[in-house]
Amino acid sequence: MPLVGRRSERALLVETLVPSHGPRAVVVIGEAGVGKTRLIADAIRDARAAGVTVLEGNCLPLSESVPFLPVTEALRSLDPSALARCAPHVRSELVRLMPDWGTERDPVKQSRAEGGQHRGRLFAALRDLLTALAADGPYALVFEDLHWADATTRDFVSYLIAVDRDGVTPLVMSSRIEELDPTRLLGRWFAELTRQSGVKQLHLDRLSRPEVAEHIHGLVGAPAPSAFVDEVYARADGNAFFTEQLVAALHDGGALTPGATLPWNLAQLLLAQAKRVRDDGQQVLAALAVAGRGLDEQLLAAITGLSGRGLATALQELADAWLIDRPGMDGRYRLRHALVGEAVSGDMLAGDRRERHAATARALTVHGAADGAGEVAEHWAAAGQSNEELPWRVAAAAEATDVYAHREAATHWKRVIDLWPGVPTEARPAGIDLPTSYLNAVDALDRSGDTRRAGQLAEEALQTQGTTTDRRALILLYERVSHYREWEQDGSGLEPLEKAMAMLAGLPPGREHVGVLRSYADALWDANRADEARPFLEQALRVCAAGVPAVDEVEALRDLTYYVFDDGDVSDGMRLLYRAEAVAYRSSDSLATITIHVAHCDALLDLGRLEDAASIARAGLEVARRAGLEHHAHAQFLRSMVLRALAELGDWAEAEPVIDAMTQSAPTSGASYDYMARARLDILAGDLTSATERWTAIEAVTHRTNLDFGANVVDRCRIDLWSGRPREALRRIQQVPQPLDRASFRPHTAEVLSLAMRTCADLAELALARQDSRGTQTAHRAAQDVVMMREAMTRDPFAQHPYYVTGPAHGANWKAEITRLHHRSDPDAWAAAAAAWEGLRRPHRVGYARWRQAEALLATGKTAPARDCLRQAATAAHNYTPLLAEIRTLSRLAHVDLRDQPTTIRPEPAPYGLTPREIAVLRLVADGLTNTQIGNRLYISEKTASVHITNIMRKLAVKNRAQAAALAQRAGLLNLEQS
Repeated sequence: MPLVGRRSERALLVETLVPSHGPRAVVVIGEAGVGKTRLIADAIRDARAAGVTVLEGNCLPLSESVPFLPVTEALRSLDPSALARCAPHVRSELVRLMPDWGTERDPVKQSRAEGGQHRGRLFAALRDLLTALAADGPYALVFEDLHWADATTRDFVSYLIAVDRDGVTPLVMSSRIEELDPTRLLGRWFAELTRQSGVKQLHLDRLSRPEVAEHIHGLVGAPAPSAFVDEVYARADGNAFFTEQLVAALHDGGALTPGATLPWNLAQLLLAQAKRVRDDGQQVLAALAVAGRGLDEQLLAAITGLSGRGLATALQELADAWLIDRPGMDGRYRLRHALVGEAVSGDMLAGDRRERHAATARALTVHGAADGAGEVAEHWAAAGQSNEELPWRVAAAAEATDVYAHREAATHWKRVIDLWPGVPTEARPAGIDLPTSYLNAVDALDRSGDTRRAGQLAEEALQTQGTTTDRRALILLYERVSHYREWEQDGSGLEPLEKAMAMLAGLPPGREHVGVLRSYADALWDANRADEARPFLEQALRVCAAGVPAVDEVEALRDLTYYVFDDGDVSDGMRLLYRAEAVAYRSSDSLATITIHVAHCDALLDLGRLEDAASIARAGLEVARRAGLEHHAHAQFLRSMVLRALAELGDWAEAEPVIDAMTQSAPTSGASYDYMARARLDILAGDLTSATERWTAIEAVTHRTNLDFGANVVDRCRIDLWSGRPREALRRIQQVPQPLDRASFRPHTAEVLSLAMRTCADLAELALARQDSRGTQTAHRAAQDVVMMREAMTRDPFAQHPYYVTGPAHGANWKAEITRLHHRSDPDAWAAAAAAWEGLRRPHRVGYARWRQAEALLATGKTAPARDCLRQAATAAHNYTPLLAEIRTLSRLAHVDLRDQPTTIRPEPAPYGLTPREIAVLRLVADGLTNTQIGNRLYISEKTASVHITNIMRKLAVKNRAQAAALAQRAGLLNLEQS
């Protein structure tokens, strides 16, 4: 039967599925029964006719307990030979989802403890597979009923849309509109998804009366009387599925019988339809309703007890009544619509429903037909049989962990914890106990990014399991509790660590030793007790020699570098970093490698080697990309560090699209660092409202230690200062835990102190403008507190230091701000500050000092040198919008024309009209790199690289890559300086 209406909607979906200029993704939204599935089915048929391979996956009511269900269903239509087009790591990851794709040569799955950190690797593997498929011909994905999707599937959809900017794999999705409550998590997720560029919402309305008439004509094979159409339209109100069921109810032996007594409620109508079939048909219908999925004849026979002719007759009767669909390629029978199952299941007595769930669980188990252990667990849960549910729940948690579905794993482990007391010892699965279940739940929550709930559950575990005889489990619980307490900075983190340390005695050296010793040393180090801390860290390194994962040894070596750098021994610190890098690379452990890239980049930033820091961060991000760890906290740190280095150099444009792609959804307690970087970009761009809103969202979910991290204190104060709120900025600094020269804060101590004095000076100027003597006194008292804070420190943060190289420059700012505080802003002091920052190549900081210098000069009537300072300031601050706005304001007041001072230096145009990016691509073409290799080297997609090469050959008027390379060599294009 042809589709009724929906012509423009169908055209949009076909345009999406068939590569064109359409959207990258479409979300079809409408009420249950409005015709979403039928519309998508017709669009898929058109796309396939146009040569597109469409992979389809459906979510089911039990999908939340079975991670990646629609993804695995979509992949089943592929031949495993598709993996031959992908890198080896893609196969090793995808066999987690598709065990049938594995071979004896495939590596064994990682241990769950290690693998839990690498969910992004699986996402990246799926992306790489789709990219490889698209290279051979157009492919598209369709996921239906996403309102039932598990959290990990939703995360994968968000990831795919974020990284597939070129629309390599078009995506069509559907959801019921009634499930998209904006106050609930699912509704917020859909809202965030559809705000991304290239993602379009398609709202399906109900059918009009003419369309209902056309629909009825298609259903019964002849035009229907007008009165009949009117009645059906009035009752169904244009809902396509309700219309279909009304026609089925009013269609008796080929004749239409308008005026029959029928319920107006769809659920009642569906029940009336169901009760018209005989008992065997009702048994099959009940089995499908309770299963919540398609069932083949073998499973239906096992659940209902029907077989042979009886089962075949029941299935035929249900199909004739339009209550089920004919079987698909997989041999499964499915309900015509989920609403049928909801109505039938809702009408059952509670006891009958429980027994049917139990029968379904048994049949799925006997025939090995479950889509995952979570499906069986849910049926046993619905049956109220905890003894049967518990082992399946443990298995479901393990399966979820194997595919990095940490939120689902946490849900399963929490259910295990709840079930445990009520299940007899003999019915509990072997190899698991309650303390271990708590630890697994805590780790799963942590890896999912919900570190706040992880901390709460760790505290609950310690309270309820503190008497366990399992010393190792108790040690790990103490270590976890300490970890989360330290994040919240409640001052009680050291106590559980001391208990864990005492319990280590007598245990053979192992990974728990390294974790506890490192944590204990870190707590002492942060309390400025470095001499006490170092022996524990060195002990942890000795334990590493006994054999622990590489990442543990790398982290211990990294921690030791902090001690050495802080002592001023830069050469020895770098030697330790190189040693840690060697350990990481020898192990081929991607997480260990990224960890040491973070430490190396951090060191280079503190040393003032900004270009080197950006290069190391980019290399680390490439490792993260290849390993599928783009969402890991360390990858977030690296992106933030790239931005920090580039912003200090005065050119941050490269970082913006990278960070934008990672901040399309809301921040979580364990995944907020990209959002902090995005807020920093907002500050640079002068969008202080967005920066404030982002930090409000971050504050709602993140830990106290993140709010008090030095760089974040600086950023939040800058928002306040540029917004004219110096009192708020001062309050933030005053709330930072003291002392400000504690070890972990030391890289930022000088800047925070300098910023505090700027805040006091701003307050004093504001008070002067308002002739507020009390305000002036408040500013001076606050400044005196800041001076006393500095004097109480064990070392001078503004002194020369081999490692903390910006200290003296911040000290120059401090001295200059003090002159401003006393309304005697000294141009020479600001000139000294500008010179200090010029020596460090920090243009924005130079711009700030020159602006203040110009203010001071104008205050003394020295207009000519002030004009020069303002022009220098404008050049230095050319892409730091809030500062540039202040410079321009002062220039207008001083009648200084900045227009003859260019804000950017335009490079000379390259020969043949080539852009700088095309020159970079051309060099790599001349080096013989493929499009894929060029994309990896320049952090662009393969498709974008191909577009660049096409443009290059057009501009050079050549026919192939070899000619382009030869002409570039002759014309000297390969030797042009990069801008």
